[in-house]
Amino acid sequence: MGAPSAAEHASLEAFLDLARSGRGAFDKAASASFKKLASQRWTVAMSLLGSDWEGLWLPFSPPMIAMQACTRQSHWQRSLALFGSVSSSLSPVLYSAALSACDKGQQWRSGLQVLATLRQERGEVDTALYNGAISMCAKAQQWQHSLALFQDLHEDRLQPDLITHNSLVSAFEKGGEWQRALAAFEETSSLGPSIVTYSGCISACARGSQWQIALVLFKEAKEQSAGVDVILCSAAITACRGDEWPRALQLLTDFEDTSRANLVAYSAAVSACAPGGHWQQALQLLVLAQTRAIRADTAIYTSLIAACAGASSWQQAFFVLRQLRSGMLKANQITYNAVLSACENAEEWQHALEVLASLRQESIEADVASFSSAVGVCGRCWHWQQSLHLLSAALQNSVQANVILYSTAISACEKGNQWGVALHLLDQAQRVALRVDVVASSAAISACEKAGQWQRSTFLLEGLGPNVVAHSAAASACAREARWRHALVLLEELEGQSGAGTEVTYTVAIQAVAKAGARLSEWAWGA
Repeated sequence: MGAPSAAEHASLEAFLDLARSGRGAFDKAASASFKKLASQRWTVAMSLLGSDWEGLWLPFSPPMIAMQACTRQSHWQRSLALFGSVSSSLSPVLYSAALSACDKGQQWRSGLQVLATLRQERGEVDTALYNGAISMCAKAQQWQHSLALFQDLHEDRLQPDLITHNSLVSAFEKGGEWQRALAAFEETSSLGPSIVTYSGCISACARGSQWQIALVLFKEAKEQSAGVDVILCSAAITACRGDEWPRALQLLTDFEDTSRANLVAYSAAVSACAPGGHWQQALQLLVLAQTRAIRADTAIYTSLIAACAGASSWQQAFFVLRQLRSGMLKANQITYNAVLSACENAEEWQHALEVLASLRQESIEADVASFSSAVGVCGRCWHWQQSLHLLSAALQNSVQANVILYSTAISACEKGNQWGVALHLLDQAQRVALRVDVVASSAAISACEKAGQWQRSTFLLEGLGPNVVAHSAAASACAREARWRHALVLLEELEGQSGAGTEVTYTVAIQAVAKAGARLSEWAWGA
């Protein structure tokens, strides 16, 4: 467990002597000094618990101080163990300390159980305790539980404060529920939303691609006494990520006119340039940040690489990766995945394999996104065998395969005219309880279509729902084998379910009839 230093042990003994003499209650300075020491050094707090303190009058609770000290210094397991060992004398304060330990240890289920136990025992539950629980669930991306706690707070006839609402907005933001976040924000009107409230709601709108609403809130925040800080500005910049990247850059410029932007703001602006592949602008931002003595980190370099990937500029992505390393920074999994994405978009399959090998050399574990990019680029470059090898390697490395990984592998087989393997992979994905999506099914149907397997193509359509790509591929398979009536039935089903045909479906229909040598007059669309 470790032990206090000689000086700390002397402080403990001096405090206990003071308490035994009865003077501890009156010497507030000495008590406060020792309390501060114990709250900062968990070994001192635990040593106090091991003494004969229970027979003394102390101006604070030793179990609470020990639990708080353990939690503060990342020994949350010890804190929870203490909570369980003093169950006979539990107080609301100790429940609060236990909840903080659960929060620190990311044990949200245990935290909810702590709160539920206190409520069942009709202990004193206050708004602050609920705030901690709501925030804990928000960090764990459990917005439903945060909402349930908010409702429990009302059931206990407690009044939510601004911290309550801010925590709820944060929960919705992390859960991608921008409409709920906006509704929770509106409930703060009587309390007066703070800059934290605005930031949380703007971030929620950013996640929901609601940049217009985000900018309205940003303008409102500037007009209110809440003011604007770098976090709020960064949230607004992030909301303009993608198509609205010029607005993001203008927001950064405007903010710099009145305040000093930091790495967070510049990172948000660089990230805003990534989806559209505006790597030149992103690079200019990085250079500008460095000229202003802002030290770049791995995250901003990774965003710049993502911008290069968006433009299929794989050489530039590798250049930025080298710059990152020369700056004594360490690339992480997200960084390498961005480089892999650049290779995939540029169809540089050999370089993608080199990057994947670099991950192993750097002792960084490749995840499902890493393998999906590598499998995808090999498939697009007609190397379906390599795609299957990578899929096998992913499964052997205990990578949690998802439907995207299987879809890219099936697409690789479709590209290589390997319909049998494509069907095997589709079946394998279903066997591991993955919910196969229309992308995977359409790729398998296309593989069957190229091989003239019209019966298998039509079978795969069952339960898929209306989809132009899948139905057209199955109809084409029928047309290849002169099954023009089957093809037309499939296309009529598509039109009946989706309400409209497309140029592709009409072309397939005409080709199907022409292929079979039938007269177009024998069939009229929709007749």
